[in-house]
Amino acid sequence: MEEGISPLNKEEIFRILDQMNKCVCLVDLGERQGTGFFLNISFPKKNTIIPFLVTAYHTINDKAINDNKVITISILDKKETRKIETNDRIKYMNKEIDITLIEIKPSIDNISSFLDLDEKIFDQKKDMIYHKMPIYILQYPEGKESKVSFGIIKRIEEGRIIHNCWTHAGSAGGPLISMKNFKVIGLHIGAIKNRQSKIGRASCRERV
Repeated sequence: MEEGISPLNKEEIFRILDQMNKCVCLVDLGERQGTGFFLNISFPKKNTIIPFLVTAYHTINDKAINDNKVITISILDKKETRKIETNDRIKYMNKEIDITLIEIKPSIDNISSFLDLDEKIFDQKKDMIYHKMPIYILQYPEGKESKVSFGIIKRIEEGRIIHNCWTHAGSAGGPLISMKNFKVIGLHIGAIKNRQSKIGRASCRERV
């Protein structure tokens, strides 16, 4: 186990595996692949909840949607493949924070399981709340089989969560999930290279 992570009991293991099997997917755009997940987002002012496919902007962006119109996602280690047509859906894309949201239509897309968002991410004191919190990431590194990686939050810089979970190319877009309540607290987008490392041998010990 990683630093700060206690041994898991059976209930916790089954819950994590269930999330991986039902709520996380491989996003395949042909020329590149990444991880995505299904998330319920509440809009209190409109008294509504909208389910979204969430991933990194550098995986699915404006150009990718305009070029493809259809996004291929695979669940359960590629055993279940779905095609999501992007027309007539609510979409949100932000290059600066590297996130893309695409509305899911459960009856059309045949998706019924969604992760929940941790309401504490909107707390002004989240830096203290999340400091050294044990977390895990669900992901499809290298576009291959699904993996779960455990670690802790090291710190928060300018709204970005710095963590030490193991990740690899293709992990971007995977959810950061709290071990305390099994809810989503962030989106993995990449690694931070050690500035003291020699060129060509950069260390990526920290990730965001």
